[in-house]
Amino acid sequence: MRSSIAAFRERVSGMITTICTKEFVAKPSFMGCRNCDYGDLCEVGEKGVG
Repeated sequence: MRSSIAAFRERVSGMITTICTKEFVAKPSFMGCRNCDYGDLCEVGEKGVG
């Protein structure tokens, strides 16, 4: 069984890697897109999805 600290470190490490490699995959949803700060820049938003 993994400790919660190890699981947290693994999750944060993955987030840091994603940010550093600029891998931002859009995950459109009604509430997500409605409240997103990047709506004006998002290709998915431009297509009217979400």
